[in-house]
Amino acid sequence: MQDLVESTDGQLVDLAVSVRRDALRALGELPGDALAAEDATEVVMEGLRDNEEDVAVAAVDMLSASESPESYPILVIAVAAVLPAAGHNRARMRAAERLAVYGPDAAADLARALVEREDGTALGADDADTLSDLLERATGSPHPTPEVTRTLVDGMRSSRMAERERAQQALGWYAEFSVEPLLVALEDPELRPGAATVLGSARDVRAVPQLAECLSDPDVETRRAAARSLGELTSPRAVEPLLRATDDDDFRVRSEAVAALDRLGTVGVVVGIETLARKGTPRIEQAEEYTRTLQPPPPVEVEARTRHVEPATPAAASHPQAQRAVTPRAETPAEEPAEREVPAIVDEAERSEPSVPVARDGGALWPGLRRVLDAGREARWREEAGSPGR
Repeated sequence: MQDLVESTDGQLVDLAVSVRRDALRALGELPGDALAAEDATEVVMEGLRDNEEDVAVAAVDMLSASESPESYPILVIAVAAVLPAAGHNRARMRAAERLAVYGPDAAADLARALVEREDGTALGADDADTLSDLLERATGSPHPTPEVTRTLVDGMRSSRMAERERAQQALGWYAEFSVEPLLVALEDPELRPGAATVLGSARDVRAVPQLAECLSDPDVETRRAAARSLGELTSPRAVEPLLRATDDDDFRVRSEAVAALDRLGTVGVVVGIETLARKGTPRIEQAEEYTRTLQPPPPVEVEARTRHVEPATPAAASHPQAQRAVTPRAETPAEEPAEREVPAIVDEAERSEPSVPVARDGGALWPGLRRVLDAGREARWREEAGSPGR
C-alpha cells in the first residue's frame, strides 16, 4: 500500500511508509507462530522488497523476533538475494547479524543460497564481505569452514552454468584456504574444470603436478583451465608442461598455453629454452633461426664534440701536448653495466621474479632470447660432455 503525495519541492512522498513499517512490527509481536497466519509470509517478503529501507529493516526485525521455524530460511534468502537486489545494505547487515546467532551452519546455508539465487547475476564484493562477516561472527574467523568449502565445491556440480560460475567465484575468495579440497576435486571429472580454474587463484605451487596432468585431459575446457592456472602459479615447473600444451590439437588450449608462458615472463623464457636445449629438440634451432630474423636495436650514435682551446703562442702550439689538445675527438660513451648472468636452470629461476613479460613483437625479445639461447646451448654441451659446468 502506498499513499503518494507531492511535496513542496516537487518530490513524491509516500505517506504510508510508517503504516507499512508499523504493521510489520505488530506482526512480529503476535504470540506464537506469526508466519503461520494466512498470507503472513508474503507480507514479510513484500516488506523486504519495499522501496523504503525502513520498511525492509522492520521486516528483518520481525523475522528476528519471530518464533516461527520459517523465519530462518526467509532470512537466508533475504541476505543472499532479496535485500541486495533491492539495494538495502543496512537491512542486509542487520539480517546477517541475526543469522550469526544460528552458528557455522548459517554460513554454509548462505553460501548455498548465494550460488543458487535466482537473479542470474554474478557475485560481487558486497557478497564476499557479507559471507566473510557472517563467518567471523559465527566462528571467530573470516576463513571458510570445511562445510562452507564443501558446499561451494558441490555448487560446481550444478547443471546451470550461472550457478557453477558463482560457485567458482565464491571459491576464488577463499582459494588459498581451500587448496586441498580443490586438489581432491580434480580427481572428479565433473568438478575438474571448475577446480582447475579456481586453483589459479590460490597461487599455490602444490597444484602444479596435478594441473600439469590436466593438460592431457580429454575435456577441452579442463585443459584450457589448467593452462590458464599454470600461468598464474609462476613456477618454473609449469614451463615444460605448458610447452607441450602449445602443440595441443585445440587452438584454444594452444592460445591459453602461449598466454600462460607469456605471464611467466623471464622464468618462462629461461627455463623454457633451456629445457628445449637439454632435450635436444629441433625447436631450439627453430627459435634460434627466428631470432636471426629479428633486427637488433640500432647503434647509439655519439656526437663528436670539440673542446674549446684558447689561442696559444707559436712556441706553445708546437708542443705535443698542445697539439693533442686541439685535436677533435669523439666522447667515449659511458661503459654499460655488465648484463646479469642468466639464472641457472631451475633453482635460480625459482627465486627470480617473472616481472619482465616476453615480448612477442621482436623488440625486447631479441637480446634476451639470444642470451638465453647461448646459455641453453652451453647447458646442452655441458650435459653431453658430462661436465658440471661452472
